[in-house]
Amino acid sequence: DKYSAQPFYPYPLDIPQWERPSPEEAARLILATKQRGEKNRPKRSQFFFDDLWNVHDRAEAWKQVKTTRFLGRELLIHHAILEELALVEQRINELAETSAEVREWIKNRLMILFMFKE
Repeated sequence: DKYSAQPFYPYPLDIPQWERPSPEEAARLILATKQRGEKNRPKRSQFFFDDLWNVHDRAEAWKQVKTTRFLGRELLIHHAILEELALVEQRINELAETSAEVREWIKNRLMILFMFKE
């Protein structure tokens, strides 16, 4: 209920209705995809993700990942959101005290949003 879109992303709040491309447009897209191939992928600055995540390689990225527990499961998560995740867990547990639906959700572990460490 309190969601607000980030002002620097001009995405619509609702997904627009999908429209099937014309046969000509579909053929053009297929051809462009085949022509581009793996070696002709769009170029991106190597520094974009360095600045976005403040890491320069896989080893640095793994240093920022921590193991924690969430609703009884172990998961890997970026260290910067550990406190926020704990608050989310607290709120879910509070709701579970009065909501059978939330208890059922926890019981069935419908949390595909996270990469759980098995």
